[in-house]
Amino acid sequence: MKSNRLILSLIFVFLPFIYLASIYGDLPEQIPIHFDWRGQPDGWGPKYILWLVPTILIPLVMLVNAAITKKIAEGTASPKSASIGFITLAFSSLMICYIIYGAEAGSYNGLGGLSILMGIFFGALGNYLPVLKRNAFVGIRVPPTMSSEVILITSKHLPTYF
Repeated sequence: MKSNRLILSLIFVFLPFIYLASIYGDLPEQIPIHFDWRGQPDGWGPKYILWLVPTILIPLVMLVNAAITKKIAEGTASPKSASIGFITLAFSSLMICYIIYGAEAGSYNGLGGLSILMGIFFGALGNYLPVLKRNAFVGIRVPPTMSSEVILITSKHLPTYF
């Protein structure tokens, strides 16, 4: 199972690079790099900037993997935490591919693809969050929730604004 997860993780890390390499020659020298709320470009830049976007994924994967591995070894995190890290990696990889696609197409005609990705991501995460123990990375990490497995919300825990 661990080797399968490693292979899938490597696939998701390199997927944006492979996608970008396959379309890079067809991209114009100036590509849209910023879009307004309707999905229309309002900022332009050189096409080589797209290589920076998937490069961000590499340190992110290393950081998340190191943190999760350390917490699992200490016994302060559930082995299910690795699944949350993998889900986040897969989502980030697909999101980067979607960003590259938008730069290639020149606009995001509607946000249907983004809505689908977000729905799948939160659905997958929602499957794992209820089984996690208290931890320093995932969930609500305020002192009352970190001090007890079960917190009853009473008026003394709620902030007062008056």
